[in-house]
Amino acid sequence: MILATSEAGQAMAQVPDCRPTQRLADSLAQPYDAAGYAVAASGGVALVAVRGADNGAANAGKVCVFQRIASGWAQVASVAEAIPAANAQFGRSLAMSAGHAVVTAFAANSTGRALAFPRTGAAFGTATPLASPNSVANDRFGEAASVDADWIAVSAPDRAGHGAVDIFTRNGSSWAFHSTIEPPSPSAGMGFGIAISLRGSVLCVGAPGDAANGAEAGAVLVYRLEQSGWTFSQALRAPDGAAGDLFGTSVAFDGPTMVVGAYRDDASTVDSGSAYVFRSTGGTWECAQKLFPETTVRDADFGFSVAIAGSRIAVGAPSAVAAGGVRAGTTYMYTDNGTTVTPLLRAGSPSSGGTFAGTDVALSATDLVIGAPLDSTNGSYAGGAAAIDLVSDCDNDGRIDAIAIALGAEDLNRDGTPDGCQCVADFNGDGTTSGQDLGIMLGFWGTSASTLPKVDINHDGIVSGADLGLLLSNWGPCQ
Repeated sequence: MILATSEAGQAMAQVPDCRPTQRLADSLAQPYDAAGYAVAASGGVALVAVRGADNGAANAGKVCVFQRIASGWAQVASVAEAIPAANAQFGRSLAMSAGHAVVTAFAANSTGRALAFPRTGAAFGTATPLASPNSVANDRFGEAASVDADWIAVSAPDRAGHGAVDIFTRNGSSWAFHSTIEPPSPSAGMGFGIAISLRGSVLCVGAPGDAANGAEAGAVLVYRLEQSGWTFSQALRAPDGAAGDLFGTSVAFDGPTMVVGAYRDDASTVDSGSAYVFRSTGGTWECAQKLFPETTVRDADFGFSVAIAGSRIAVGAPSAVAAGGVRAGTTYMYTDNGTTVTPLLRAGSPSSGGTFAGTDVALSATDLVIGAPLDSTNGSYAGGAAAIDLVSDCDNDGRIDAIAIALGAEDLNRDGTPDGCQCVADFNGDGTTSGQDLGIMLGFWGTSASTLPKVDINHDGIVSGADLGLLLSNWGPCQ
């Protein structure tokens, strides 16, 4: 049974449009880096893949590490292969848990590589290569990865024509190959492993080429860890699935709730896309609800990416059309009360133009991170990511700051905190806007204030009369 199929899109039309205020951009960004094709988030740390970076070799790739600090996000490091290789596109896929991160890259024989990094906060240690004895040329090993506790899963969706997932287990500080999982009823082109999600003793594997409901209707296959190893448990398909939906292109679960993307489903119009919510009872998964966007935009790709963390669900629609007709992309956020999933907010592109925001999305307990690989703010298709704070509520009114701003609260300095909760022109932090702050502003006059960005109060790129006017309007003790 599917609940609220029509109401989901209608309700989303009523939620606020939140502008991402925190951009996560590589400090060394170059044109065509395509940063943000993959993102990950956990415990106040975000990873942004920069797979096109010429980092020691053309298109060698790297991963930028950002950490959440009091004033927003800061780039604190980058991770790369010890010996960069041309066209490796390190950062092809990402996965991160509390103690580890997995990064994959391409290899010369059209297979791939996967590296496991130990993690302590925003610090990442020496990588361990994850090698499968079953990997072969052209199997696309490393297409997707997932990590949780002592297990890592890395997919190879073209292996043997139908795909496979390699499992690795941790023993102390080392990782070793454990086993290879294949579909119980393999068929050519099923793409087993295009997407994977691993939590505890459950592994969900997307197979968007599954043809049980028609060519490329798609499926998700669920495996469980038993004493004998990882064993097949259940095949999930959309109750209303049809040929070409590509159900299983994205999948994520947390506890008893799973979300699966079908980005070519004709939910609102042709190829507008959808996502399905499944719930597990007694180890059996059943479809509970279908989600889709409120606007009938063809090829919006809603469901191209999905993420879940606790009671929150995110669905990316990277081809959603924004004002002006460009495919800027949109990310849709929902809350889950355990019975029904309801819309919370929409997050647009971090900048203007066809950024394809939502190509990948990640959720943590505190943040939504959105990949926008075609963002051209720092150069043509340099890419980037954006973050939305999902917990801060500066005035404790029960409404997070991101939504308060979307509903009209002023945020002149665009830091994601309503101006009513802060003193936007108190540059020296003494609790008042005074002559000392005016002197600081004049010292940066005509510049971008790169060493003290908050002096450019309106964030228009230059300290000018507009900023002076805002300073004078806030003169005196901070309220």
